[in-house]
Amino acid sequence: MEKQPVKNFPSREERNYAALIHLSQIVGSWIGGIGSLVLPLIMWLLKRDESKFIDETGKEVVNFQLSLYIYLIILWLLTLPTLGLIWLAALPFILAGELIIIIFAVIGAVKAANGEIYRYPLNLRLIK
Repeated sequence: MEKQPVKNFPSREERNYAALIHLSQIVGSWIGGIGSLVLPLIMWLLKRDESKFIDETGKEVVNFQLSLYIYLIILWLLTLPTLGLIWLAALPFILAGELIIIIFAVIGAVKAANGEIYRYPLNLRLIK
């Protein structure tokens, strides 16, 4: 996970807001359904035009959540021919996915608080 330089160091307010975007994934996942995508998306859309740092952070978080949903859909599609047997085998990985969201969100929040853009691993760059 490499550091991405930001030309103008973000203000404390920008860094705090960016950190909250990362952490909103956790809160959103507690809401259920697609909350882990919707909450960061709303936060990003509200402030993306005010700060390049917030814009980059928001895109990264939303792309991460979209990537996770795509991976989940692929996994679900793989269960159809096996009548759900793969789903049973994949259940531990799905539960681990929640833990991964928490770990990556906290790492991202710490990086954002330090003025760094955090690039999530295995992230599809759908929103550029």
